Amino acid sequence: MLFRSQMELGGGCLLLAGPGNNGGDAWVVAAELKAVGVDVTVVEVEPPRTDDARLAKARYDGRVVGLADALAAASGTPPVVADGLLGTGATGAPRDAIASAIAAIDGWRAEGARIVAMDAPSGVDATTGAMPGAYVRADLTITFGTVKRGLLRQRDASGAIVAVDIGLGAAAADSSTEPASSRRPSPRKIGRAHV
Repeated sequence: MLFRSQMELGGGCLLLAGPGNNGGDAWVVAAELKAVGVDVTVVEVEPPRTDDARLAKARYDGRVVGLADALAAASGTPPVVADGLLGTGATGAPRDAIASAIAAIDGWRAEGARIVAMDAPSGVDATTGAMPGAYVRADLTITFGTVKRGLLRQRDASGAIVAVDIGLGAAAADSSTEPASSRRPSPRKIGRAHV
């Protein structure tokens, strides 16, 4: 599994799940890591609001805590924290519980945790790179399908970027209506895929 090969997970992993499909990704990754013996805790920052995220949560049978419990845990700083709060469709400044979770990630990072963002660091607009409020500063961003333009514009927030092929094909990186066979790849189109 790519996530495991990119980070040392012997000390466990804390995954923060938001309400959308990026949160669903966190639930899926948590189940996969648990299945291979990694000590995993999911912090449910907000309950899932999409069918895919609800299904992913239902398939996870491990430890789940709220943000307050994660912050109060006496076990210290987690070695790896995964950001599954906001995904590619998020715009504007993070608010309320999501903003609080980003502040918590920032605190764990300051204490030495390695931060992994799923698809894009929360608070960074995946298309434009805009960061209108709080944002996650990742050591590693594992992005799905294609590298988003906003990640390249905000390398300090994205850290190392690894793209994972999820079967969308080359045409997914371009929203043009021309047949894929008649187009040449255009760097202007990076980040237009919707995962």
